[in-house]
Amino acid sequence: MAVVNVTLKLSTVSETITVTADSPLLNTSNPEVGVRFDTKRLTDLPTNPPGGINSGGGFRDAFAFALSAPGVSQLNSGNSTFASGTNFSVNGSRPRGNNFIIDGQDSNDPSVTGRQQVINNTDIIQEFHLITNQFAPEYGRAAGSVVNVITKSGTNDFHGSAFWYYSSNVMNARTNLDKAATNKDGSPKFPSTPSITSTNLAAP
Repeated sequence: MAVVNVTLKLSTVSETITVTADSPLLNTSNPEVGVRFDTKRLTDLPTNPPGGINSGGGFRDAFAFALSAPGVSQLNSGNSTFASGTNFSVNGSRPRGNNFIIDGQDSNDPSVTGRQQVINNTDIIQEFHLITNQFAPEYGRAAGSVVNVITKSGTNDFHGSAFWYYSSNVMNARTNLDKAATNKDGSPKFPSTPSITSTNLAAP
């Protein structure tokens, strides 16, 4: 009868770490109610508030993303000067009850409330987080909503983006109010036609 001596060796230890940028669809860590917009959604969603570029926060106002969330409604033109920027009400609260935060820092207008810092370049935003209910104690201050904007940080490589926005009266349809408005000489009055360019550069 043959004797076989079997030797067992220790295997190497391997560890795999998977990093994902997308937030989970279901929040199981706290009871807060709200929405998160990542860079993909920020690219697809409209930024101009209803009423055109001359209303609310102006052209490409990043805080107008809040109008795409459930329970958020923009005020009518008669109530549009309660706060600076794009005026909106969350779950029926006052427009002055919104708390704006950029990269963890308070960014509220100390005079009429609303956002203090203007963000018209949406390419610098990494995440737009709107909390509409069940705020954590770390926020406080306001009872309407918490708007938390996180900007992009540096990268390992140089890269950037650029765009050109052009609006022409030849390509735009006029509303009935535009058709009724005339200049002093009786000629038709056209709305303004903005032409705006923007660039964004990220570096190590």
